[in-house]
Order: sequence, then structure tokens, then C-alpha cells
Amino acid sequence: MEGEFLTRTAAQERSGEILAAREGLLCNKALVVKRSAQQWRFFSDCIDRLVSPGSASEFDQADSRQLVSLKFEVESKLRRYYERPGKMVDYVFVMAHKRNLQGYPAGEEYPGIGGYCVLVRPLASEASNQPAEHPDVVSEILNVVSRAADAEFDAYAALPNISLEAIDRYFCNNGPARDEIQNLLYRHSAKGWVISNHMNPSTKRLLSISLKSWSQSEAIVKTTEYWYLRWYGSIPNIYTYIYRETNRQTYILKREDGSWKIFQNLRPSSRSGAPNRRKTPHR
Repeated sequence: MEGEFLTRTAAQERSGEILAAREGLLCNKALVVKRSAQQWRFFSDCIDRLVSPGSASEFDQADSRQLVSLKFEVESKLRRYYERPGKMVDYVFVMAHKRNLQGYPAGEEYPGIGGYCVLVRPLASEASNQPAEHPDVVSEILNVVSRAADAEFDAYAALPNISLEAIDRYFCNNGPARDEIQNLLYRHSAKGWVISNHMNPSTKRLLSISLKSWSQSEAIVKTTEYWYLRWYGSIPNIYTYIYRETNRQTYILKREDGSWKIFQNLRPSSRSGAPNRRKTPHR
């Protein structure tokens, strides 16, 4: 644990950052519905005890059965929150009982309340040094790419209506990948092309995906994808263009507003037959 979580001394040295991270969690309505609830007061007091060991708490004399229940509630909510895709935080908080601390002397060495304490793991400073195999980061980044592919296909399927709401969740604002999708949507909409007509066989499949590299601010993902877009023109009521490709694609992701988003998507030019190929969008 010593190599993973901050020691008592290191946590106290970063007390300002840790308290700010705690405030960010407690203000997050997706995690904390009511910050005055007992479990969050207990969580907050445990952090106060860590950074200021002499601080008092309303839970100092609480029954052990009450504390284990509060600890379980906080622990389960935090775990689900951290596992949600697209989340990137500077510090991860984990509640534990002192008897489960390995690498720390028992008793007074690590401050807690009723035997329970909050461990703090820094992520931002470690990100560039973590191996690419780190499961939490790998899962987060790959999930963004997978969901982005779904959002792109769904945006095409929604034509003639144009909606970029889902696209904006997974693509960088003003990035080339988002701009390409937006331009394609407006061009196909203007031409009256759709893939939502009756019995349209259009589909897409993500055949393989892997994270090649990542740092604190950028990640590179490689995929193999199959896209079959059979564009139907309302005038003259025929299929006007068929995009059918299986190819390898490279996604460049950047951090935007605290989340991983796709900045650029590099893929080979279309091999599908189409008039004036230079002017025809890939999809």
C-alpha cells in the first residue's frame, strides 16, 4: 500500500489539494445527493482526521455497527462513481479499516475514527508513469472510443434530423474528428441522404481495439472496424452511395473538461466506389 496510497505525512503535506478534491466530490450531485447525510459526514470527518489528526468528530463515540454500515455505504458509492466511464480525477479516496492496512503500523500511525480511515491515492501526478496495462485507465479510454463509434453511427442514423449532443460527449469541441462528422451530417442532410429508410442494412462493428500509449494529457487507440453505410437518396428514391469498409483506424484522445475525448480519427481513404472520390466524405 505504501507505493499506492499516500502516507500520513504525504497526505498532510497535500492537505489543501485533498480537501479541494473532497469538496469536488461532495458537490457532485451524481455521487452525493445530500452531503449532510451521515455517511458523507463520516467520510468528511475521516479526511479531516487524516490531514488534521487532532480534529474532533461527532463519530468518535459511535457504535462500531453504525460505523461499518456508514463505511460500506461510502465505499460502494465511491466505487461505482470511479468505475463510471469518462471520469478522470486527481485523487481517489478509499475507506478501509486499520486492521486491513498493510505497510502501516497499527494504532496511532494512521489517523482514523473508530478504526476506520480514508486512504488517498494520487492519480494526476502518476498518470505519465503508469504502465499502459493499468486496468482502470485502459477501460476508461477504450470505453470512450467504443461509445464514440456508437454515437457517430447513431448520428448518421438520425438523419435527416441533425443532433450533435451525443457526439459532444465523446469528441473534443472544435477537434478535427468532430468537425468531420458535423460536416458530413450537414452535407448528407442537404442532399437528402439517409440510412433510416425501411429495410436499410447499414451497420457497424468494432472488431478489435487496443490502447497503444497514453500520458496525462493524450492517448492513442488503434481499432479495426467494419462500417457498412448504404446511403439512400429521397430523390430519386434510390441508393446513391455505398460505404463498405473494414480498416484499421487510429484515434488520438485528449483531456477536455476533465474527461477523455476524441480529438482526431485517422483512417485510410475509402476504397468504396463513388463518383469524384476526392470530394466524397469517407462515410
